[in-house]
Amino acid sequence: MTVFQRQLGELLKREGYSARKLSIELGLAPGTVHRYLKDGVEPSIGVLSRICDIFKIKSDDLLSGKESPAPEPVIETTGKASPYAAIPYSHEAAAGEFRLARLEDEDPVIIHRGLLDGASEKNCHAFRIRGKSMEPVLYDGDIVVCAAIEDLDAVKEKNLYCVHDPCERGVTVKKVHHDVENKTLVLRPLNPDSPLQTLRLKKSERHPIIGRVICAWRLF
Repeated sequence: MTVFQRQLGELLKREGYSARKLSIELGLAPGTVHRYLKDGVEPSIGVLSRICDIFKIKSDDLLSGKESPAPEPVIETTGKASPYAAIPYSHEAAAGEFRLARLEDEDPVIIHRGLLDGASEKNCHAFRIRGKSMEPVLYDGDIVVCAAIEDLDAVKEKNLYCVHDPCERGVTVKKVHHDVENKTLVLRPLNPDSPLQTLRLKKSERHPIIGRVICAWRLF
């Protein structure tokens, strides 16, 4: 095991990150960080720099073998946990064709924990909508927060989902029909002028649904 493998694994464990979540935040295919951890694949300098930006550490902390510094402790002045959670942006999400665009300078979305619908904030992602295929429910520039799902059996056609294209074309928001017989996901827009999209599921790959949309905001 390389120094980078060990240090990255310890960092993710300490921060409560899954390999899939970090891959998506980096703008990479969901299995990329898993390959860093299991196969010893080394990231590019650019990816290494983004990892360090996310966790507020120096590259030496991942490459030199010394222990990564722990984050500053949060001091609760009221004696009670905050009722709010900060959900970071992952990418822009398309309401149309798949889109992948890193949002470098966006502040996290602040959300009341009561809106998380029982989900952990560590398993939630925020996206900004781009496009018109989900009108009149979601408009260009709207913000959505989704909670991760582990099993396709949890997919319900009445809900909206953030979906990652396995071919790395990006992320889109749609209603989803899981066609078990044909091993596909059918992505349905709400705008009648927009076409259906179909993703074929492969046994060798994790399902592409990032999570269920649990809340949305419109900016005025």
